[in-house]
Amino acid sequence: MSIRTRMIFWVLGGTLIVFSGILAISYFAGKIVVMQVNRRYITNLVHAHSARFEADFRQISQLPNDLARTFEIFPNMSEHELKTLLHKAVLTNDLVYGSAIAFEPYSFKKEEYYYSPYYYRDSDGLRYIQLGDVNYRYFHWDWYTIPKLLKKPIWTEPYYDEGGGGTIMTTFSVPFFNPDSSVRGIVTADIDLEKLRKTASEVKVGETGYAIVVSQNGTMIVHPDSTFVMRESVFSIAEEKNDMQLRLLGQKAISGNSGIEIIQDYWRNGTYWFAYTPIKSTGWSFAVMLPEKEVMACVIDLNKKLVVLMIFGFFGLLLVVIFVSYSLTKPLKKLTDGAKQLAGGSLDTKITGIK
Repeated sequence: MSIRTRMIFWVLGGTLIVFSGILAISYFAGKIVVMQVNRRYITNLVHAHSARFEADFRQISQLPNDLARTFEIFPNMSEHELKTLLHKAVLTNDLVYGSAIAFEPYSFKKEEYYYSPYYYRDSDGLRYIQLGDVNYRYFHWDWYTIPKLLKKPIWTEPYYDEGGGGTIMTTFSVPFFNPDSSVRGIVTADIDLEKLRKTASEVKVGETGYAIVVSQNGTMIVHPDSTFVMRESVFSIAEEKNDMQLRLLGQKAISGNSGIEIIQDYWRNGTYWFAYTPIKSTGWSFAVMLPEKEVMACVIDLNKKLVVLMIFGFFGLLLVVIFVSYSLTKPLKKLTDGAKQLAGGSLDTKITGIK
């Protein structure tokens, strides 16, 4: 191997190793920085929007709480006063889909087993119906029986209110009491889940990420794919896919924890960052899904640009090394050729061009 060839090999080989090292360090350093930045981004995002939902739910819960306390203070309120108060409460709270005041049997009117005035929204404004008959035994609905038994306010699991509001909703129920502390009835405030879904769909998560809300049992309340809503839960998907990580993640989420994990998204078939935090007043969990390929996109793009620059730099250096090696080895070659001629007996040989 000639001196020129060895010079080119060692210089370019060493340069290639250095370039590869720079590229590797740049990739891993960039990956660490980008992951830290995106971790802060989705953590702040999920907490900010969870706080927004929390504020809305607290505002909604205030309506039945206030009405329940009012009925305890004024137990002999007339039917007209009661309906007027209920109508005004729903009318002035845009977040509430509907509200009912459901009494125990014969508790409001001595001759009526069922008595539950209910105002809810439709396309024409507020609509009034009287709940309770053989087809709508409200005493058996969760929104009535659970707070009555517990004697404290509760948020229900989502349900379809057939015979009442006629939509998928969740209800905040507050019991109110007789002077002897027995339950006299339940005041409710309903949220239309379609409105909740629209609010969640406005959450921008990167370029193609999305937001979801799961109930305290892990049921999908909000999801971009409507076929998941009320039909799937974190645990049903984990069971179907035999995904232990997703099952454990669901347990953490419904237990009121916060965190970030990298999981497989079976809806879009990709690896996603899953950031979650509780909506404390309801016991639900709000989460955002960010594709990992988006997280790493800028690192990959940066390294592509570095590779291009290194390729141009490598070939530029190659030309420089070839030129320099030629300039350095040309006099040596003349000297070597002259020495060979002298050794061959050509004593009159002159070596020129060497400085």
